[in-house]
Amino acid sequence: MSRAAEKFDDTQRESLPELLEQLRDSDLKHQAAEPLLQACLSIDDVPSNSFMFFFQAGELAIEYGHPELAEKLAIRSLKALPRYGAALRLLGRTMEVQGFQIESEQCHRYILPESIREKYFADSRAAWVELDKAFGARRIQAFPAEKIELSAPLQLHSQVVRELNARAINAPAAFTAQIDGGTIWFDTFNTTVWNVEGGVIEELCRGHTDVVQTSLSGKMPMRVAGRACLLGNRNSRNYYHWMNDILPKLAVLRASGFDLDDIDWFLINPLEHQFQKDTLLHFGIDETRLLHTDSVEHLAADEILIPVYGCNSLGLAQARWNPAFLAQEFAPKELPAAHRKLYVSRGSSGARGVANEEELIVYLQALNFEVVRCETLSIEEQAALFASASVVLGPHGAGFTNTAFCQPDTTVIELYGAHIEPCFWALSALTRCRHVVHHCGTREEHERAAENYHASHDERRNAPIYVDIEQIERILEMAQITG
Repeated sequence: MSRAAEKFDDTQRESLPELLEQLRDSDLKHQAAEPLLQACLSIDDVPSNSFMFFFQAGELAIEYGHPELAEKLAIRSLKALPRYGAALRLLGRTMEVQGFQIESEQCHRYILPESIREKYFADSRAAWVELDKAFGARRIQAFPAEKIELSAPLQLHSQVVRELNARAINAPAAFTAQIDGGTIWFDTFNTTVWNVEGGVIEELCRGHTDVVQTSLSGKMPMRVAGRACLLGNRNSRNYYHWMNDILPKLAVLRASGFDLDDIDWFLINPLEHQFQKDTLLHFGIDETRLLHTDSVEHLAADEILIPVYGCNSLGLAQARWNPAFLAQEFAPKELPAAHRKLYVSRGSSGARGVANEEELIVYLQALNFEVVRCETLSIEEQAALFASASVVLGPHGAGFTNTAFCQPDTTVIELYGAHIEPCFWALSALTRCRHVVHHCGTREEHERAAENYHASHDERRNAPIYVDIEQIERILEMAQITG
């Protein structure tokens, strides 16, 4: 223990959360900070919100000019809650202040740098085993690998968009891993899978296995009888991720020969939206078979199933079977004529809303565009609507997930400002739609790729956009869209 920490007796350590609050409001912040924050590191018995306690202490440490201390506090926060992204971002800030730019960028991308792994988690490094060599584990194929060539999206003004520079979708083979007596950790961000002998199956893991194993020291999993399947994934509350990174797991299970009715348990994120419940019921999965991660993260079962395919790739590792599966399940069996022109609204406020949407809607309605607010429709209603579209236009957002239901040759016009991802451009390639992107805003395209690109991700993805009506008119002319 440091000399600074020794200044605090056991009684004072119990009051550290209150002392931290006092420190925030104190006129003597800098003088009092270091011994108090050192004392925070020395305690083991922290309140239930220990991850937040250490995170807040770390924020104070970096604010008061103690980046190395902030680094240690960020690690304590991460150990207390391995999925806590804010702790990783704090760690990224400490890396940047200490001059480790590459490591800082990795942290802001939620990747734990190798130097940090060696420094803090060397004793918890995983004993990796290969799936095909792991005792009691087997790979059951579902869909073959696929490569789809990508053409650059159409643009009014040709420019390089860093997120859209891929030239092919490389979809790996999809399969289901079946593990007898296996154990799984899934906390909505990290996934770690052990076989019956305790080996960590690397191919099935995501996130920070070293951190997970450290946090689990001495803890036992919840054990259930029967067959349990990992259905959950990251970002499940988002409509795009639910439809593309979770539901297709059911197609993989079926193609691997598993009847969904024969699966006793599904480990999944908490369900926050009606569309999640509705789509699970569509496949015959009701609440009685769900294990939610807000009550179960560490699970052992007689048999574990892990469906694997190119998910969490923002479309760049997904195959044609993915949107085809969604269309087969939710689109009309008899396709209507593709004649409707749809404007997908995100409103005029909120994340990536169109600031002058009222003006844009007046212009588009004069050209017989219909305004669509996808969140007001059921999945089947959205599928039927987009299946009847000849043109889909709107700001980058989850509503474009429904272009999976569009017929080939539909024109998809995606507007963006400070933020875009390749997912909907890739989806157009899979469904053989014509894709147009247009950058809206006062900043030039190259200015979006600033020095702290990853650190500014949240700010960029939430920024509203302003649409130039004259440019929209020129885009529609270019795409040969008439009234």
